[in-house]
Amino acid sequence: MKTLLDDFKTDDEFKNLLPIKQDDLDNISKSIKDNGYEESFPIIVWGEDNIIIDGHTRYEAMKNIKFGGVIPCVRKFFETREEVIAFMVRCQTNRRNLTKEEFIDFVKRCEPYMVEQGGDRGNQYTGGKSAKRSNDHLANNESKLTLDDMVQSTGKSKSTVQRAVKQVREEKAEPQNWEDEPKPVVEEKVTEKPQKQVKTKEEKALRLMIKKQTTAFTSWLDTTRTNVKVLLSRPLDKYESDDKVKFVNEINELIKDLEKAKEKLK
Repeated sequence: MKTLLDDFKTDDEFKNLLPIKQDDLDNISKSIKDNGYEESFPIIVWGEDNIIIDGHTRYEAMKNIKFGGVIPCVRKFFETREEVIAFMVRCQTNRRNLTKEEFIDFVKRCEPYMVEQGGDRGNQYTGGKSAKRSNDHLANNESKLTLDDMVQSTGKSKSTVQRAVKQVREEKAEPQNWEDEPKPVVEEKVTEKPQKQVKTKEEKALRLMIKKQTTAFTSWLDTTRTNVKVLLSRPLDKYESDDKVKFVNEINELIKDLEKAKEKLK
């Protein structure tokens, strides 16, 4: 069967199952432009709508060079998109140079369509239990995507594909209810340590001066107290008139000094 370029249609999910690499697109575009389309590699389409399921890179290359010739194609019929995806993965036997990111992305796109696969010994999909299925179910799996299909299409080991599928499914799993509950916030008591006061040179000098003045004032006060006692211990009749006046004046001066001292102590 042959058809024209404009008769083909694309589906975003099928087209993006394995994104087109620019280097591949450039090389195929040049090859078709120089040598024409190789009829041994037909475009494979799904049903009467001619939706491409294999040959997206070749299709985009022909669009780039505005290919005007007839193109060989093969029409396949599937009942579900699940069957189409399984067929597309099996066609990708040359996808063995995927980067880690491309491989994980490929698994993410394919995982929703993967069917559980098991035998007498079971596997990671059946929790280690034997997979009991009817003959009809086994027959139906022929058209569905399996772990072995992923291994064949990517060239990865079975254990590598299993780990990737497990990772994708864990990322998709919803968290448990208890994880959704907010954890109580425990406020930590912070004990503030008393800050040491840093004394400046000016403060130290001022404190020293006050200490000296206090010592001098205390000494003067003791001396004054002693003088008052001495003066009061003398009988007034032993003083001459001039001495009496002098005594009274001295007492008054001492009283004034004591009043000043009292004010300083406030």
